[in-house]
Amino acid sequence: DAADNIYIGGAFNDTVDFDPDGSNVANLVAAGSDDAFVWKLDKSGGYINAVAWGGNGEDECMGLAVDDTNVYASGSFFGNATFVDIGLTAITDGGFVLKMDTSLNIIWANDLAGPDSMAYADVYDIAVKNEYICLVGEFGDSVDVDPGSNEVWIVSDDTTGPSGFVLLFDTTGAINWV
Repeated sequence: DAADNIYIGGAFNDTVDFDPDGSNVANLVAAGSDDAFVWKLDKSGGYINAVAWGGNGEDECMGLAVDDTNVYASGSFFGNATFVDIGLTAITDGGFVLKMDTSLNIIWANDLAGPDSMAYADVYDIAVKNEYICLVGEFGDSVDVDPGSNEVWIVSDDTTGPSGFVLLFDTTGAINWV
């Protein structure tokens, strides 16, 4: 970001103290088997903030991108996951992309999910340039990738394994193309 802070994303389980200096405690508690997190440190490695989200299944932040004023995260979640009062629901395994300010407050969150237990999506990486967010991942069965009231379905040929996708959103969370 503009202050040269460091952002780290991933998954954790149980209770983790995210303050590395040991003099303070900054515990986050996983709601399920694994929850996704984003951890913010200053350029010297000092703790600033950490946030987590998830549900009763395995949730993971797989990609992070940062510009001067925002943090973008992507990954996957299993079952129902709560993204700080923005509930996203996938029947089995859904992908997500979310936008936060640099204080790690979620501005919006979108899911990529299918209609039944055969559908899944994992968003492995994310890049941000100007007003665009590019996502790369894999999916199975059929998945709706449009976060709005419209539906944009991608359909996999599951006979040969998972299919890949590249999505382009704008920074308001609207889909541009797949």
